[in-house]
Amino acid sequence: MRVDELPGDGLWTRMRILHGPILREVAVTVLDAAMHNFLVEEIPQMKWRTRALALSLTTLAMHAGAAETVKIAVIDPLSGPFANVGEAMVRHMQMAVDAVNARGGVLGGTKFEVMALDSKSNPQEAQLALKQAIDKGVKYINQTNGSNIAAALIDAVNKNNERNPDKLVLFLNTGAVDPALTNDKCSFWHFRFDADADMKMVALTDAIAANPGVKKVYLINQDYAFGQAVAKAAREMIAKKRPDIKLVGDELHPLGKIKDFAPYIAKIKASGADTVVTGNWGNDMTLLIKASRDAGYKPEFYTYYAGGLGTSSTLLRDTRTSSWAACTSSRLSRSCSSIFDRVSDICARSPSSTAISARTWPPNWS
Repeated sequence: MRVDELPGDGLWTRMRILHGPILREVAVTVLDAAMHNFLVEEIPQMKWRTRALALSLTTLAMHAGAAETVKIAVIDPLSGPFANVGEAMVRHMQMAVDAVNARGGVLGGTKFEVMALDSKSNPQEAQLALKQAIDKGVKYINQTNGSNIAAALIDAVNKNNERNPDKLVLFLNTGAVDPALTNDKCSFWHFRFDADADMKMVALTDAIAANPGVKKVYLINQDYAFGQAVAKAAREMIAKKRPDIKLVGDELHPLGKIKDFAPYIAKIKASGADTVVTGNWGNDMTLLIKASRDAGYKPEFYTYYAGGLGTSSTLLRDTRTSSWAACTSSRLSRSCSSIFDRVSDICARSPSSTAISARTWPPNWS
């Protein structure tokens, strides 16, 4: 009897039989990799919660035979302007997999294997990578960078699972945070383990609202689904929480195309902005901060990814200017204070370093 002919509750039945308890182990391993990527290991309570969420995925799973090796395909940019970010995620995943395998694997000896595939930051290329993974028998897909990529993968996974019920694939998303991915594009086969852009902006705008020094805000974001979502949320939430703040700019720039942000910084400076809000990530974040530093422009930056690759070192370089304020809405926003306090202590002991201060806020977690 074919799996799609089994009686019962359809999708759940097929997932139980084809995935079974291995789903728990895959989810925990993927989340461990993501935690290293986002520094969540700094926050024990968050680690516990994400592990609990992963474990809960298998409460519906029935016993299934364990495969000898379970492949996890990581589809992220391994070339182009965001290659460093994608390569980092592959390294984190490999580290998590190596740790699991070194202790004997899971479920009586099942080992994991990482398959790294290049999305090239292009939705069509990502779908081709997905097809390549499915053709090689991969059932678990992980992706972190780019909501445009995630949207394409959701569509492709949905189509594959509808057409090939014996080759079901699960998409584990550890960083693509456009709210539409779990709203308009909500899929049974897509699991996201990161707070979406709106959730992050709630924390970020709480910090902005609590800072009386913020008078004029400039929004600069990447021109694609995620950047547009960040800009929309910022406009709405700042207006609601601090209607006295003047929005002096709202700009979208091409994703991964800008080599020098100096013209953008000049425009922001000319606007009189004392605060910049951005969801930029990867080189788009690093180069934005670099251009501001090189211009001697010292606004407060409220960001999602100030802790990303290259950005922290750019902030810490000696500029012989006054302090930067960078606040990042990490997975658990209260981490902003503890992490940046530690960096500030280091800077205070090193006169040649630029000081970093972090605005703190009491997030209302329900």
